[in-house]
Amino acid sequence: MASDDITTHTRRRTRILVAKLTGVATVIAVVVVCPIFAASRLVAPAPTAPAGRPVGTAFATARVPGSGAGGDLVWTEVAGVPVPVSRTVGPRDTSAGRARGFSHDGMGAVFAAIHISLRLSPQVGPVVFEATLRQQVVGDGAPALGQQLASDYDQTRQRLGLPYGQPAGRLHARVRGWCLDAETPAQVVIRLLVEGSTQDGESVLAATVMRLRWASGDWALVAPPDGDWSRVMTAVATVDGYTPAPDPGGA
Repeated sequence: MASDDITTHTRRRTRILVAKLTGVATVIAVVVVCPIFAASRLVAPAPTAPAGRPVGTAFATARVPGSGAGGDLVWTEVAGVPVPVSRTVGPRDTSAGRARGFSHDGMGAVFAAIHISLRLSPQVGPVVFEATLRQQVVGDGAPALGQQLASDYDQTRQRLGLPYGQPAGRLHARVRGWCLDAETPAQVVIRLLVEGSTQDGESVLAATVMRLRWASGDWALVAPPDGDWSRVMTAVATVDGYTPAPDPGGA
């Protein structure tokens, strides 16, 4: 198969995946993982990065906190998605539906990516996603991300027959793992792996590149280019090469 044909085929597979994720309101990159992905601009799958590979020698990557006896990891649900909470890693403040206060290390950045991106979805409602966007998202793409999020919310709530201000349903996703490059204490780059389910029950995997910036004593999420998560999201065939996320069922 010619190189151009391979690229076209890869983009088509990713476009189909994004459409499926969008159709069931799956996060990424929701956690998603993150919110809802538009399928306008897509990139070919990037090579898998080694899991847990610190780039800077002055920045420590924390271990995944343990659960059960002797551990401090517990699980809660946000918009239907199980998310980890740790006394040592964070978030330390979950008042008003928000998630703030993460440890200044690699694992704190991972947890921040999960929690902040999840709160940038129509499913949590405008009270939460507007405040999250305003206070915990940085970068040139933030205004466009806000416009897309507001549009997604209006469409979703109208489809569900909900009054403005109400959370818009539930997400159907699970964080499966991540690859983390701790470049500096000021910025961390993460590839977050999320599994979603389509309406016909098919499982799909997607990885989204997220950048976290340390600002004002906490991690902030850098908005994707033009506010478009699909530009940094790729289809993934396997969980190999990713640090596995803890199992919510084992907490």
